Parts: sequence; structure tokens; C-alpha cells
Amino acid sequence: MSDLLLPKEKLMNETLNFCYKCGECTSVCPVSDSGFKPHDFIAKLSMGMANEAYAWRCLTCRTCMEVCPQGVEIPEIVRELRGENVPVAHKGIFQSLYHLDAENAPLVNREEWLKNNTKEGKYSEEGDTLFFIGCLPVWDLYFEDLGFDGGEIFDSALILLNKAGIVPRVINDELCCGHDARWAGDNETFERLKELNEKKFKDLGIKRIVTVCPECAKTLKQDYDLDIEINHISELLGDLSFKKIDKPLTYQDSCRMGRYLRLFDEPREILTKIGDLTEMERNREFALCCGVSAWVSCDPFSKRIRYDRLDEAERTAEGGYLVTPCQKCQIHFKCAMNEGVKDYKLEVIDLVTLARRQME
Repeated sequence: MSDLLLPKEKLMNETLNFCYKCGECTSVCPVSDSGFKPHDFIAKLSMGMANEAYAWRCLTCRTCMEVCPQGVEIPEIVRELRGENVPVAHKGIFQSLYHLDAENAPLVNREEWLKNNTKEGKYSEEGDTLFFIGCLPVWDLYFEDLGFDGGEIFDSALILLNKAGIVPRVINDELCCGHDARWAGDNETFERLKELNEKKFKDLGIKRIVTVCPECAKTLKQDYDLDIEINHISELLGDLSFKKIDKPLTYQDSCRMGRYLRLFDEPREILTKIGDLTEMERNREFALCCGVSAWVSCDPFSKRIRYDRLDEAERTAEGGYLVTPCQKCQIHFKCAMNEGVKDYKLEVIDLVTLARRQME
């Protein structure tokens, strides 16, 4: 069991006493000026004064945990406080998605999506290495107008895995991993999805799961009870060669990829083979996130964070690429860019897509 999966009683009682209100967490919190100050939140909670509404301001980005001298699990405490009153974005469509999946009534026809988006890559309907596709088919439906192409990410991942000597298994009745349900406080739906997925993996004899989504990788690795190897695809591409690109590159450490999974070096090893990687001022453990988690709280504060990060990326790699391993980061950044507030001179691109385009 993950160290993050502490019993609720320990999180909400004993753990609170570890905090001595030093304020280090608040000094690095990206939303500390929005009314959410982590050390003050813990103080109010210990006195019985914090409420669910207060907990929704937190991005669960885990930056606070990089500096907390006592290891107080603020994001997990926040998650436990969250309940039914979810401040949803996109009219709640993604909350509907995981509810439907939990009832084995998927929102999209994955079999048709697989058929339409398998171009050059090869996959198998057998084997013990599973490529867990995640929500790419759903996001294709809703974010095509932003230039998001989940089909290209999927086929690119297959091509890269094939080049690495892996022809993964793909299933057309895959369910949501439950990440968003869990972080929206919907533990009942998460536990149902977890139960269904764990049974499916066992019945199929799966020994390794590969994902392109850091949130899927984090959830399967840290929040499930699996005796299965879980890999983000970047962990499997270190031996591949890539053509150099004559454009500046900078990299977005997504929260789940970096601060949760601690995968900082693997994507950078790929990118340094592709071109000259220049780091943004805030990177690795202290990278600024995209401002949204689990499709909730898409508000002026989160938009300001996105523009702040895009400004930082443009100062670092103007005319080049902002590369991200997280498809949600890509969607959020492209959404901000499409609002036309500023004419950014850089392209947001998925790590897998860029790697495939530059593959030798």
C-alpha cells in the first residue's frame, strides 16, 4: 500500500498534530493569495473550523510537500474533506464519464476509436503487457477544437513501444482509472472503478501496465493494490535514438508526473536527445502546475496560473515547444492560448507526439 494511503483517522487526527504552523507550505503554494493558505488551513482544521468549501481551493499539486519539515499530508487531507459539492468545469461531463464507467456503460465506443486511430503502430489482443489508454478517446471528443489529438498520441505511443521491442496488449472495454473521482472526493465511485479494474487485470493475466497519462500511472501505482509493474512510457524509451530538432525546447513537469511519481529525469533524457532543452525558472520539484486538477475549480485563479506558466515558457523557448507529458496540461495550456489574451510564439506538444515525430 502506498505511503499516501494513510487511514482516514490518522490523516485527520494524528497527522494534524505534526504541523507546527511554520508557514513553509504557504510560501510555495501557487494559490496562497486566493484565500487558501495551507498552514492556516491545517490550523483551522485542527480547531474544527475548516470546511469543504475551503478544501476546494487547493490544487493538490503537492508543492507544499516539497518543503514541509513535518511531512504533513496536506493534499490527502484536502481530498478526504471533499464531498458531493464539486465545483465542476465543462458542465460536469467528466464527472458523468467516470460514473458511467463505474456502471460499465462507457461514454465512447472505444473499439471504433481504436480502429480509426491505429495507423502505423501495432498492438496485440493478447499478452501480459497492457497499454492502458486512459481517457484519450473521450478528450478527442471534447477538445478537438483546441487542436488536441489523442489519436496521434495513442498511435505515437504504439510506434515508440514497438521501436523499444514491445507490442502491447490493448483492450477495447477499458474503464477509467478513477483518478478524477478520487480527487473530487467521490470515494464510492473510485472504489468501484478500482474493484472492476483490478479484477480485469487479474483475469487477463496482466503483469505490466504502460500508460501515457501521468494521472493513470500515479493512480494505478500508488492508489491500487496491484502486484503489477506500472510504467509511464517515458521510463521505457531511454535506449531509443532521435533526430535533432532546430527549435528551442522547454519542459513542463506535471504534478502527478513529478511531485507524485518522482519522474523528473526520464523525460529529460528523451528531450536532450531531441534538442537543446532549456529549463524554465521553476522546474522539477518546484515547477508551476497548470492550475487545475480532476476537472474542478477552473476559475480566474487557475487561469492566472496558466498564463503565468505560459509566459514563463515563452521567455524560455519562444518560437519553440513547450513539451508536457500530461495530456490535461496540454489541454489547459491550449485552452488558455486559444482565448487570445496573448499571441504566444510557442507550441504546446505532448512528449510522446514529439518523440515519435523525431524518432530515427
